[in-house]
Amino acid sequence: MSFEWESFAVSVILLVVIVCVIVLLFRWLLHGRKKARHTQQTLERIEAKLDHLMKEEQEK
Repeated sequence: MSFEWESFAVSVILLVVIVCVIVLLFRWLLHGRKKARHTQQTLERIEAKLDHLMKEEQEK
């Protein structure tokens, strides 16, 4: 009887660990995507500023 409980406990612990790892990986991937999107937006802003400055320079 005790062997069955031990193996059940080990199975539950392994399941919890696997679920935690999957959740952490998922959050890490989401965070990485947000960071990449933020970087892309920053690059687009810089590009827009450069375009604006170049147009001003050409008008002079």
